[in-house]
Amino acid sequence: METNTSDRQVIRLGTVPFNWLGTKSNLRYKYANAFSAQDIRNRLLSSSKILTAMEKTAQETGQPLSEIRTQVDSYISEIEHKQGGLSIPVMLMFVTKILSRIVEEISYNKSGISELKAAMKDSPVILAPVHRSYADFILVSYVMRACGIPIPAIVAGLDFLRMAGISMLLRRCGAFFMRRSFLKADQLYWTVFNEYLSIILCYGDLPIEIFLEGTRSRTEKALSPKIGLLKEVARSFFECKVPDVKICPISITYERVVEESLMIRELLGAAKPPESTSGLLKARTILTENFGNIHIHFGHLISIRDYCQQFDIDRSIHALRPRYFMSDTIAEKQCVKQLSYYLIDRQREKLLLTSPSLLSTIILQHKNGIQFDDAVMEMHWLRTEINKIKGDSALLAGGKDDSFNTKRALSLLHDVLQLTPDGLIVIKSHYNNCNERLENSGRPLLIYDTVFAAAADHITLARHRNKIIHLFALQGLLAIVLWSESKAGELSVNLDVALENFRWLRTLFNDEFVISGDNKHEEAFYSALRLLQESNATLNVSSSSIRITPEGHRLIEFLSEIVRPFIVGYWIFCQYALTNLDGHLEFSFKASCQGAQQLAIEYINGGLFNYFEVLSLSLYNNAVKALYDCGVIKKSLRNNKELISINKMKRRYLVSLFDKLAEYGNLKLHEKSKLSVRIYSKY
Repeated sequence: METNTSDRQVIRLGTVPFNWLGTKSNLRYKYANAFSAQDIRNRLLSSSKILTAMEKTAQETGQPLSEIRTQVDSYISEIEHKQGGLSIPVMLMFVTKILSRIVEEISYNKSGISELKAAMKDSPVILAPVHRSYADFILVSYVMRACGIPIPAIVAGLDFLRMAGISMLLRRCGAFFMRRSFLKADQLYWTVFNEYLSIILCYGDLPIEIFLEGTRSRTEKALSPKIGLLKEVARSFFECKVPDVKICPISITYERVVEESLMIRELLGAAKPPESTSGLLKARTILTENFGNIHIHFGHLISIRDYCQQFDIDRSIHALRPRYFMSDTIAEKQCVKQLSYYLIDRQREKLLLTSPSLLSTIILQHKNGIQFDDAVMEMHWLRTEINKIKGDSALLAGGKDDSFNTKRALSLLHDVLQLTPDGLIVIKSHYNNCNERLENSGRPLLIYDTVFAAAADHITLARHRNKIIHLFALQGLLAIVLWSESKAGELSVNLDVALENFRWLRTLFNDEFVISGDNKHEEAFYSALRLLQESNATLNVSSSSIRITPEGHRLIEFLSEIVRPFIVGYWIFCQYALTNLDGHLEFSFKASCQGAQQLAIEYINGGLFNYFEVLSLSLYNNAVKALYDCGVIKKSLRNNKELISINKMKRRYLVSLFDKLAEYGNLKLHEKSKLSVRIYSKY
């Protein structure tokens, strides 16, 4: 990303421009209708898709159609938005007051706004922001209103309906609500929601905002895309309801997010607090904090019509079927899946660097501390390496003076880092009462106070590092293969051996790093190899082998250390599975992740490693999914609980995976890695 200060516009937070309180913008799709909520309801109740679904439900359940119509009516009341009135000006003034106290500066790119305005007249527009905070949808609406663009209709989780007063305000500001899991449980609800989405997309006068990741990323890494909503958006084009749909990927760069402490508690096992008005009022303590700067980048719009050209999609087949008959061709499914990953890549591509993310990456490789002057030099080196990957990368609220950048990072990370009088930057543990902070986890934690206190600080730093981990993921996987297979750079590595090991690592960690929706392993291998070769002559590559040069040791070790905590985390879960899930034993998904976390604590207390970030339950959630995808783990449903066990046919593969991960995690030669712990908690 080229640094372009002339394209950056800063919003003044101290005042609310008068025109924000005026009438709604006239920017709208040329074929849009100014439907009222009642107009949309009438269209839904006369929709052939919904009428067919009602008749089917009546046949399956034996209920009279009048009762089912009442049920549909209640679904519509639950879903619909009612944007209008004074709610938007009131919300904007309230948000301005809050932001002016906790944020230094909000900026956006003017070129993206100009392109968005031009596109809105010719086709329906979908906004697709990253999802790192509840503030995401507020900030997007805030900037759009400031730029004279209609505030979007926003897909929101049903959780917000529990917030008395706030839920109605959100509905009046354009939020429409969706149940998080309804596809299998209630086909009728699924039909009503998707038809509602189709109507406001094809005929409504507002852009629509969806979150591809489905939920906030607690780890700051991208989450694998959930394609349900995107599929419904694309279906409007496939079924020829609209000539095109434009999608705007939006990147939001935070120096800090307001929910950081809550997210860390959740990652360590505390229950997620329910959304409530009282919880919002209790969160007023954040008003004394400084969360730094925020930048919103509106990306180049992606035309679904143009994107589909690379797939063999025949839209005419839908004209031969009734409108209520919903089915997707293989080409359409492939198109939507690839588009979802493409959008995630476009979101990450325009994220800015932040000084806390750079310093956190450095500190996690110097856990015993690093001198301030050395940290400044490391900061410069890291920025140089990133520039080789993506050009002259912009640093949010930073500059070319890395001493200033380091000081700013220390200021924003004051809760977890401190500068000692002798100039040493160290990690500090200030979460002293760990039991109280994790009292909702439902497990005894008394003996683990020290471990969890350290883990909270390390996970905070890991979250900031994860903001840039997508830049290094592929090279990191290749680096750890080369470093391990070459015996720390002493030997050459056969090219085919490197490719084969890179292939299975990329497959295993595909969801962890959201690498790609395809199986182009060889193409990814040579791409990573090229990037390594371009970095200070790191490698000597022949037609049959790869050798790490002495000059390349620093970079290869650095990249290996970035991905090694993830290697260790997956190794821990393999160890847990072999110890506790072997034979006929079954554990619930949740209990298995908690069991692996307990095993990690035993290893940390035993001194095997000091990767405290492996206590994050998110890591084990991803490990279970990865092992399930490769057939090692089986899932079953019993008493409405999802249970997992080892697939006996794949046990040998699991053992070989366990050994290889131990080798890449530098664990194979340690006696302590033979620790066998049977977890007692069975759910």
